[in-house]
Amino acid sequence: FRHIDRQRMKFDTIATHNDLQNGEPLLRAAMKNGRRAAAKEPLTKSRERVCAELARLPESLRSLERGNLYSVEIAESLYRLARVADEAVTR
Repeated sequence: FRHIDRQRMKFDTIATHNDLQNGEPLLRAAMKNGRRAAAKEPLTKSRERVCAELARLPESLRSLERGNLYSVEIAESLYRLARVADEAVTR
């Protein structure tokens, strides 16, 4: 999930598919039952979307020079799932 502050990307949160977080979902279904989940996006629409997302990048991330790091948080739901998986493997 992407968190926005004053029209700029602030940080992202990675969570399980059923853990709804604040912010904008980053993933959308591409396929469903072997078929495309949504209509094909026209190239002009893709360009507009990319330009809009680039405009939301923090200034420190707009350069090819090394700037500040972008924060990505892991949700507790994903840590719980990892613990369950670890326990299942170590039994």
